[in-house]
Amino acid sequence: MTRTIDWHRIYPDPLDAECCEGYDDGRRPDSPEPTSNRHPAYIHGFRNGRDDAGIAKRHESAQQRREIWAMIVMACRPDDGMRP
Repeated sequence: MTRTIDWHRIYPDPLDAECCEGYDDGRRPDSPEPTSNRHPAYIHGFRNGRDDAGIAKRHESAQQRREIWAMIVMACRPDDGMRP
């Protein structure tokens, strides 16, 4: 049985929770690649999890900067910043 962690319960900041959830999923080889329906923080965490697990090579720093900027832009939205 696969354990499920409620990252939003652990971390009060939703960006931290999304990033940790993505990282955890990225470390599992059977997890599918995230699509555009996922928050940029989740995607960033997923890719870092893939890299740390040795599943996929970390992409270049320019791509990581684009991901970080996408997270910042989403966080600055007038709504809750959590909808892609």
